[in-house]
Amino acid sequence: MKNNHVPIIEEFISSVQIKDKINKLGERITNDHKTQGITALVVLKGAACFASDLLRTIDLDVRVEFIHLSSYTDDASTELEMKSISSEDFDGERVIIVEDIVDTGKTVAYISDYLDALTPKSIQICCLLNKESRREVPVNLDYIGFNIEDRFVIGYGMDFNNRFRNLPFVGIMS
Repeated sequence: MKNNHVPIIEEFISSVQIKDKINKLGERITNDHKTQGITALVVLKGAACFASDLLRTIDLDVRVEFIHLSSYTDDASTELEMKSISSEDFDGERVIIVEDIVDTGKTVAYISDYLDALTPKSIQICCLLNKESRREVPVNLDYIGFNIEDRFVIGYGMDFNNRFRNLPFVGIMS
């Protein structure tokens, strides 16, 4: 590891709170879709931990696919570009985009627009964290774990310089 400095990380949302919320989200998704299967489109890398736990709480036939986006900054604007998607076969599928955090809304709007051209039956969005105060693009979130204020959070899949994704809680660096 290049940097030996270990920051102080304050627990913001505990692993117990996360587990409880995920169980409730899984129950809602199961009830909303009853006997019909869904396709979970997991946004890498951040949503991997959340999706892994969430998918085990959904009592339905679940197909799992992955999408990996990159963002790059050209002066003041950030552009999104798809690096990879594990399948483009979404025709007639009930798709739930699984995202770790929605702040500006640009990522889930980009994915929704992309999916729309692939003719799924429906597109829904499920996120662990929602920072509505940072919204730049209007998006409809169907399943929200926690609404949070504008804080930089890490852990439970979310990173700082690609570190701290493995924390079992959501934290704030101080």
